[in-house]
Amino acid sequence: MIELTKQNLPEPVSVFRWFYELNQIPRGSGNEKGVSDWLLSVAKGMNLEAHQDKAHNIIIKKPASKGYEAAPAVILQGHMDMVCEKVAESTHDFEKDPIRMLIDGDTLRADGTTLGGDDGLAVAYALALLEDEKLVHPALEVLITTNEETGMDGAMAIHAAIKNGEKPLSGKLLLNIDNEDEGVFLVGCAGGANFQVALAAKREKTAKQPGLTLKVYGLKGGHSGQKIIEGRGNAIKLLARLLNKARCASCLDSACTVNELRLGCFEGGSKHNAIPLLAFSCFSVKDVARAKKALESEIAAIKREYAVIDPDLCIELGECTLEESYNPDVSARLIDYIFCSPNGVQSMSHDIPGLVQTSLNVAVLENTPEGFNLTSSIRSSLASSSQEVLYRLTRLADRCGLVASSNGSYPAWEIKEESPLRDKALEVWKAMTGREGKIEAIHAGVECGLFSEVMPDVDMLSMGPDLADVHTPNEHLSIPSVGRCYEFIKKLLAELK
Repeated sequence: MIELTKQNLPEPVSVFRWFYELNQIPRGSGNEKGVSDWLLSVAKGMNLEAHQDKAHNIIIKKPASKGYEAAPAVILQGHMDMVCEKVAESTHDFEKDPIRMLIDGDTLRADGTTLGGDDGLAVAYALALLEDEKLVHPALEVLITTNEETGMDGAMAIHAAIKNGEKPLSGKLLLNIDNEDEGVFLVGCAGGANFQVALAAKREKTAKQPGLTLKVYGLKGGHSGQKIIEGRGNAIKLLARLLNKARCASCLDSACTVNELRLGCFEGGSKHNAIPLLAFSCFSVKDVARAKKALESEIAAIKREYAVIDPDLCIELGECTLEESYNPDVSARLIDYIFCSPNGVQSMSHDIPGLVQTSLNVAVLENTPEGFNLTSSIRSSLASSSQEVLYRLTRLADRCGLVASSNGSYPAWEIKEESPLRDKALEVWKAMTGREGKIEAIHAGVECGLFSEVMPDVDMLSMGPDLADVHTPNEHLSIPSVGRCYEFIKKLLAELK
């Protein structure tokens, strides 16, 4: 592997040059002001009309080339933020360090962190197209949004502006560049919402007590929409299972004796849209020896269960001494909720074979001075199914004495029977590659869902190059695929006359 620099950019050089420049700027979700200002300055440097709104979204407009003045304007859309994940041993600081990229044959990856191809490639494609004076195209409106990964805040700001009567965009065709499978064209996506539960509690000082620690790590994790169907291990759920086991030698044994447990801490996960990779807890029990024996047996069972899907799963059981802990009632209520909470695929689509209809990801557990906060991410292509999961979680939270709330909801992108943009894309793809393109819907959120709600007359399609293991430190892209998709976009624009 060799480090990517300005001197060894692969083809298409214009795309990878912009991607390299973009990755010099920290742009984790919620930290996009710097990259937004940079995009605005780049657009002005190209002498193009550009606008930055209060949410730091960027809209750049390029007039149609000669002969395309009467063609409908095309909106090229993606988001500027990225998921910030890194391997445990990495010292990378996402607040100030550039992403160090490595060329591995035909693959580009980062050095122990997420790469930012999701969705930095959309930005790189757009800037390369905007600066290309030989490009033939209708009028272009490039929309780069903020905070897509943590709640689609930028898209929601555009949504609100249009709903309030503003007209930031005039295009009638929208090409979203936020898919990760070359030759697959998305025409629909799931909607979703975040569900939170809070448990207010303070640690109590106690006499020094012998305790145990549990650490779950080494899981694959991954995008909670795209990878949920694989049944990958969830670190928070697995740790709750182990804590429940520590309370009882055999939960199915009617003669089971409860082993009083006091949590010292319990936390895990980092992003609502990523399957948790890591979780940690320290706790005390009355009978440490019995708990250790039960846990050793349960750890072996879990490793057998996940040997195929998560072969690198590690579960460390250690010892500690606790001087502060939560009382047994608080500890039990939190463990009960997480242990009993549904997680993973809830139902499959009856309309599209192989498509997850509804899922739930127990995503982030925070242990704060005020207590515990748990966020779960719900996705569904049916609003009624999503609502049913919300009801179930709310009832469970009530039973366990936790305060429930929800936010960050976004609508599904419903499939249209007729789409001239889809038809033209399939035609261009077949002519260019000799292969049939695939039309799919995805069990993940795409900003098209929000845009379609307020721009129902705009014909929308989503595509992108091969990008794997997004939202994980193993994120990597296919360099040849980036080139093919760039040529496809140019050819498609030329056909939209």
